[in-house]
Amino acid sequence: MTSSLRSTMIATGGVALLLVVLGTLPMSAYVDGRITQAVIFVGLAISWNVIGGFAGQLSIGQAAFFGVGAYGAAEAVGSHGLGTLPALGVAVVLAAVAALIVVPCFRARGAYFAVLTLALAAIAMRVAERYAPGGNSGIFYDAFEIDSTMPYLLAAGGVVVAMALCVFVLRSKMGRGLAAVRMDLDAARSVGVRDMATRTQALLLSAAIAGYFGGLYALTLGFLDPGTAFSLDWSVAPLLAVVLGGMGTLLGPVIGGAIWFGLEEAITQLGFTSDTALILQGAILLGIALAAPRGIVGVATDLWRLYRDRDRGEDGADPPPAVEGRPPASAETGSGVAS
Repeated sequence: MTSSLRSTMIATGGVALLLVVLGTLPMSAYVDGRITQAVIFVGLAISWNVIGGFAGQLSIGQAAFFGVGAYGAAEAVGSHGLGTLPALGVAVVLAAVAALIVVPCFRARGAYFAVLTLALAAIAMRVAERYAPGGNSGIFYDAFEIDSTMPYLLAAGGVVVAMALCVFVLRSKMGRGLAAVRMDLDAARSVGVRDMATRTQALLLSAAIAGYFGGLYALTLGFLDPGTAFSLDWSVAPLLAVVLGGMGTLLGPVIGGAIWFGLEEAITQLGFTSDTALILQGAILLGIALAAPRGIVGVATDLWRLYRDRDRGEDGADPPPAVEGRPPASAETGSGVAS
């Protein structure tokens, strides 16, 4: 087993263990509900990291997949009487199908791609306002009981499965293709990487994960309207959370998502207005971005490598070999030179 595989398995197992421990702690229905919402948000951050972190495509359209999944699950339960798991399956399928609309946008790059995905998310909201069941007035349907543990179990299980899928992707041919596309699209094409197919696969996976958590979010509410399901927050907040935690890393969305949600919750509990809360969040994110451009996981990785290298040096590791024309390192640092 390679060290990278061992690290990813430990990371996934550690998150799973943490979620299990959280699920066993005694807490009020309100606290349990907020933790469930936090885990759902972490799942949405993982979904964005697939397309934004692994594939390097700056998408601001995640709200469209989240909203489609939310409405799909709500309608499956409310109008067709499906159970929870089938309804979530409908949410996943509908979100993945909706993602196909984004595929032509891959012809654009960078900021242009971001603007196109943002426009599609805005269009999705307008379409929902006009054609979705209930329109602007929204719809009512059966939701989980307020003291049910099922939402948390489904959210925690979804996060673990999403992380496992990310591990599989990173270690597959698709993952290598995504890494090449992220680093240099033209160079990837020149060595035979099927960039359009690879990015489409990442987009479908990202949308499916977002659809699942959108459907689960809807089933915790009992009421849904376009403004809630397709809010721009579902596009921007996961992006910021992943940047905070570390783009393209396995733990970045988990750590960043948890911190971002906790920050929002703390600011809300302190009684700040929405405008003030937005300013505070932006200032904190800006400070962290300036201090740690690679995110929290990137800083932690650098510190670990520094500690590991120092530890190896203290263990008496051999000095680097001499380079032709230069004395060994020990001779360069000696107190004297032989005549």
